[in-house]
This record gives sequence, C-alpha cells and structure tokens, in this order.
Amino acid sequence: MANISKPDRARCLSATAAMAVALSAGAAFAPLATADGPAVTERARTFELVGKQTSAGVVKVGKSGTSVGDQNVVHEDLYRDGKRVGDHSAVCTVT
Repeated sequence: MANISKPDRARCLSATAAMAVALSAGAAFAPLATADGPAVTERARTFELVGKQTSAGVVKVGKSGTSVGDQNVVHEDLYRDGKRVGDHSAVCTVT
C-alpha cells in the first residue's frame, strides 16, 4: 500500500479516533433509549479500545500530490483488554 504523509495520517487518525469515541458513546447510551419498557437506570460505562492499524492506502483521483477528492483509507483491528473485539475503517477525503 502507498504511504500516507505524516500530516495526512495525523488528520485521518484524529478523525478515526473521534469516530470511535462517537460510536462508543452511542453504544453506551443505546440501552438508555428503550421505547417499550420502563426507564433504564443503568449508568453509562466507559471502556477503552486500542486500534492496531492493519492496512492503509491512498486513492488518487486528481493531480499529482495531494488534491481535492484524494482519499486516505485506514483499517484497524480493535482490542479491549488485549482481546480482539472488532474492527473499523475510516476514509478521509480531501476537500
């Protein structure tokens, strides 16, 4: 796979981390949003996931160098307490 420059990698990984936090928050609060039962009194739980990048690449669609429409693609396996619990991918598009 092609290398991703450090600034592009940092932007992409920041977006990936933000997405993981948002997904985790959604998963934590989903049980609180029941429509057909009594209110759930369980508190939200915080947990930590560690992402280990398994692949990354660049999709070039325009001029040489970084240009509008280019995409950085990252895939990671997700671990909790050393055990693989899932995976996720992110695509960052240059605008």
